[in-house]
Amino acid sequence: MSDWFKIAAASVGFMLFNADMIYPLLFVAPVIPGLLLFSQFRRVLRDPWARAAYVAMPLMWMILIPWGAAFLGAMDVRHASPIWAITPVFIDLIGFPPVAAAFVVRGRGARLLAIVYALFNVPGWFLGWVTGAMAVSGDWI
Repeated sequence: MSDWFKIAAASVGFMLFNADMIYPLLFVAPVIPGLLLFSQFRRVLRDPWARAAYVAMPLMWMILIPWGAAFLGAMDVRHASPIWAITPVFIDLIGFPPVAAAFVVRGRGARLLAIVYALFNVPGWFLGWVTGAMAVSGDWI
């Protein structure tokens, strides 16, 4: 195995297990396919905007796991992250609530299930932007 792959695997492992991003993943993993068992929820997903929001909600915070792992070197002062590296973290912070709200609004007929789905993604969203910001800035609490 190449050194690059070992470093990347160790960095993603750090984000998952040391930064605790594994817990929101385990929390939302059964919910994503589980809600598809409800016929009214499947009807909601016929709407392309609702389907896009259904996929976007977990992806918005899951993408911060490899993104944060890519900038773990910022913990060393000599390898500071570029200023633009924080942009996806801010997009996640500001973008998740409107996407979740749009999904709930589009979820006519299954709004309660849409709310449950959005709430199950909140821990990942919160932990994702906190750990992503710490990884990019190099300032861990």
